[in-house]
Amino acid sequence: MIFGVLSDSHNVERPVISAVIEEFKIRGVELVLHCGDIIPQHLDADLFGGFKVVCALVHPQQILPEFVFPPAGWCFTKPQDRVVNLRDFLVYVGHQRSFDFLLGSETEFQKMMMELTKQYDGLRFVVSGHTHRQSFVGDGHIIFLNPGAIDGSVGDYEFAIIDSLKNEAIFSRLSKTKLVGSPYTIGIISDTGNVSERDKNFWRQLALEFKERDVSSVIHCGNLWLGDIGREEFSNLEVFFNVLPWQDLAAIKRWPGNWHKIDQQVPIVEIRGHHFYVDYSLGRQYSNHSEYEIGLHAGKLAEKFQQIDYVLGGGIANPLFEGDPDIGIINPGNARKQRKFVTVCLPRNEITFGSVRLN
Repeated sequence: MIFGVLSDSHNVERPVISAVIEEFKIRGVELVLHCGDIIPQHLDADLFGGFKVVCALVHPQQILPEFVFPPAGWCFTKPQDRVVNLRDFLVYVGHQRSFDFLLGSETEFQKMMMELTKQYDGLRFVVSGHTHRQSFVGDGHIIFLNPGAIDGSVGDYEFAIIDSLKNEAIFSRLSKTKLVGSPYTIGIISDTGNVSERDKNFWRQLALEFKERDVSSVIHCGNLWLGDIGREEFSNLEVFFNVLPWQDLAAIKRWPGNWHKIDQQVPIVEIRGHHFYVDYSLGRQYSNHSEYEIGLHAGKLAEKFQQIDYVLGGGIANPLFEGDPDIGIINPGNARKQRKFVTVCLPRNEITFGSVRLN
């Protein structure tokens, strides 16, 4: 099933909602999840294109007469009653749960998520809004996602899409300005390690995933087996790879010209005017900090290295995304253990968290 997820519509003009709904139709969405802060004027089945909608009510709305009866084809979730059954799995549709991630560490947040799975057997997705920041935390059992805000008070009109069959999450937006230039896509991976010994087809399958998404450049954040430098499967891609301090490149005298070692002193990759700061150690470091603290650290990096668009880390199994208003923070997850990867489509800043398919 494909879900379209939006939140915090507040007083946004109706044409903005209509535009997002049209985007959902183009992308094959079957059901819409609204994570709260909706006004009575937007409780309109026609405005939402006739989609079935699961909408989270915030605390004060529970007792307001305008929210007693949902529109046709809709259902409301309320505090203490946030979980809905959608075919073969459960989804938590709330509003303020994102605040736990904003102020608590990712490790603490994972523990809270696991407690939810104990309460609700079969819970697979948790979606929530409130903070007006796109964010994502995933593991092998459950995915948390904040689609950002559609009201556009901070930036663009943000939304997300979940494909439960592919186990894929996409963060996108409608820009307030007209974008210039053709789109191009960058693949991001980390921690492939000795995956070549575990799965001889992994690199071929990953190359196919990238080809389907029109990836032209790849950034490897670190923990790459040196024997995989120069993989033939990536011969048509520009690859920027990170070497860990204990790895010795002396044994490799040369590698193909489309493979580029990232400078560890100034670990910035520039691709068509966009700048990626790559530090493998940040993944583990960020897992012990709150979303707010992660944003502060990324801001300090931006002060030191001007024009950073994304900060990339590695070293932890679970993928992570924090959509700070100025800088995107991404840990793509462990490719060897969980087959994870990320793509970033520019200039519209659409981010996809995906998994390499098995043969």
